Amino acid sequence: MTTRKIVVLIPVYNEQAVIDEVLREIQRAGYPEIVMVDDGSSDETYHRAQQVDGVIVLVDASEGPLPQT
Repeated sequence: MTTRKIVVLIPVYNEQAVIDEVLREIQRAGYPEIVMVDDGSSDETYHRAQQVDGVIVLVDASEGPLPQT
C-alpha cells in the first residue's frame, strides 16, 4: 500500500493579522507540511511565517493583489 503525503499550499498577500493563527490551525489539524507563497506582501506576513516551524515560505513579488473589477 502506498502512503500519500499531503502538503498544504497557501497563497497570501498582506495577511500579517491572521497568518500566525492560520498556520498553527493547519498544523493542529494534522498537516505538518505547509508551503506559503507570498505575492510580495508589504507587511510582516513573510517574517511571521518564517517563525513557524515546518512552514516553507516562497516569495513571488510579481504582482500583488488582483485589480478590483
